[in-house]
Amino acid sequence: MVVPRPGEREAILEYLSRSGVTADQILDFEVSDEGLVVAVD
Repeated sequence: MVVPRPGEREAILEYLSRSGVTADQILDFEVSDEGLVVAVD
């Protein structure tokens, strides 16, 4: 698992919120070789 760099987590959460996913729906996410993987409730 790749740990997001400082500030990257906020950028990812902002991107997801623009896609209609709120922060409290996100269970976990990781950045892998295949891209962004998000687990939502």
